Amino acid sequence: MPATNAVTVLTGQIQEKFQQACLILSDGHPEEALAEFRRLLPLAPHFPGLHFYIGYSLNTLGHCQEAIESYQRALQLDPQSSQAAANISHALVAQGKWSAGWQYYDQLLSRNFPSLFGPLTAWNGECFSGKRLLVFNEGGLGDTLQNIRFLPQIKQRGGHITLLAQPSLCPLLAGASGFDKLLAGDSPKHLPVLRPHYDFHVRLGRLPLLLGITPLSPMAPYLTPPVKLEQHWRQIVNLEAGTSAARIGLVWHGSAKNKNRALDRTCPLAALAPLFHLPQFFFVSLQIGAGHEELTPLSTPRQPRDFAPELTNFAHTAALIAQLDLVITIDTATAHLAGALGKPTWVLLPFFPESRWQFQRSDTPWYSSLRLFRQPRPGDWPAVVQQIMQELNSWHQSNLLRQKAAIL
Repeated sequence: MPATNAVTVLTGQIQEKFQQACLILSDGHPEEALAEFRRLLPLAPHFPGLHFYIGYSLNTLGHCQEAIESYQRALQLDPQSSQAAANISHALVAQGKWSAGWQYYDQLLSRNFPSLFGPLTAWNGECFSGKRLLVFNEGGLGDTLQNIRFLPQIKQRGGHITLLAQPSLCPLLAGASGFDKLLAGDSPKHLPVLRPHYDFHVRLGRLPLLLGITPLSPMAPYLTPPVKLEQHWRQIVNLEAGTSAARIGLVWHGSAKNKNRALDRTCPLAALAPLFHLPQFFFVSLQIGAGHEELTPLSTPRQPRDFAPELTNFAHTAALIAQLDLVITIDTATAHLAGALGKPTWVLLPFFPESRWQFQRSDTPWYSSLRLFRQPRPGDWPAVVQQIMQELNSWHQSNLLRQKAAIL
């Protein structure tokens, strides 16, 4: 749940009740929290934080349009609330209003970060033949993997393109298309040094807006792992898994760097334990970093094979995923990687997902190979795992039929 400093302007019992409602919300009870916030509204109608959290509660429950109205009221009371403005853009995207959401977010960034996104050097979609364009990512690893698909279309408009991307992605992106040069680095840190060497710059997340990509249409896989790494991982997986068991990759813990969504993006490995009683599957852990330690105390008939020490970058992870039949993952960069590779992938989503996944639907226009499994209520991972268990059997039978058909 996002933080707010506005609570300091409240006093006495109103402040105490507001803080209690915020705790209820952070504990995963948005309906109860919403009722408490609304009870306080007549007592503090001009307090922007109250309108913000009413909007956040509504947004969590999937009531996007009502949430937008509350966020807008918060902005009227506090025009400097960048979080309220950002949440309006996310709510618009969650409704499928892609262009409006991206436009709103673009205006927010341009207003709040003029030193990074100044009008003098910002690329706005025009032809840049003979010029040099720096493309950088301001988001996470998943954002980079999602949006590099648009670079080939940008390349058609002009000259030399340099992509600035996270170091762990570069060994994989080196084989991608749509740019002339690849630099490894953290965008905000390196931009002041790099910008004088280019005629234009643009953030990667702005490309679909500039290209007018809406509605999205499914794309063919646009990333491939290095051939040598594929050969390396094919030998290892074939040796360990054999030929009879279906091979399934698992990720259950999101990045600890994203503190606001860390709990939402974490399904305890113990909740997935029922899967490891199924003898027809060979499970592979794709988990690195936070959450990897959960493998040690796991006591099940079989455990996921752990390759974490060898997954030193995304090129290795991509090559390993290429050897699997299915990936089951929470909302993390691995979901985007598997989708970009065209690998069948089941994504476990929290009750209140990121806006790109929208609400209710089980598919996504971002990746045709992804299927979405959603919590029916906040924090209910067991229900999601139960649905996965039910679907795995029919998926396995279909997979066997596909393999037999391929042999014939």
